[in-house]
Amino acid sequence: MAYFPLFVNLEGRKVLVIGGGTVACRRILALLDFGCRIYVTAPKLCGELEALNKEGKLVWKQRPYDRTEFEGERPVFVLSAAGRKTDIQVTEDCRALGIPVNNASDRTLCDFYFPGLARDGELVAGATASGTDHKKAARFAAFLRRTLEDWKESGGEDSGGEDSDGKESDGEESDEKESDGEDSGSLAKEHGEADIVQKGRRHP
Repeated sequence: MAYFPLFVNLEGRKVLVIGGGTVACRRILALLDFGCRIYVTAPKLCGELEALNKEGKLVWKQRPYDRTEFEGERPVFVLSAAGRKTDIQVTEDCRALGIPVNNASDRTLCDFYFPGLARDGELVAGATASGTDHKKAARFAAFLRRTLEDWKESGGEDSGGEDSDGKESDGEESDEKESDGEDSGSLAKEHGEADIVQKGRRHP
């Protein structure tokens, strides 16, 4: 089953990450440029996350996960990468509260997948294989990044676009016209091996 690519405005919204290791770090690096408020709960952080915490780019609660994490403001979604046992508990708690969750330990327990990303300003493309093939998703994401760079070099971003009636078109589906574009994927390890290019800059 293919997953629908839903693009979400995260500006100013809370995102909760459980775990402070390398998988959590990759996801946080991809999220930083999208304006969300990133909260991390973990007993310790990897070196790169420690640096981000010191820079004020995330809020760190230095403790193990427990359900009191959801008291007060609820996150728009949760990314759990704290080991299988904790990830399962986080998933159960999120499901009970109706909060979408991505479980890095078990793709079958994910409500959404974290995409491979290609980005240039407000232009964003995401790639996933819907949880079935991480390597395929990674290859497709790399293809999207190369395509974006080629498109920029060819002057595509300055050429504008016209529909069949000669009217300007932004390529997005409206309420009045059907879209027959193919599904390009959504939120990879697919569990979280997101990679992003912005203005030629790549996060690890």
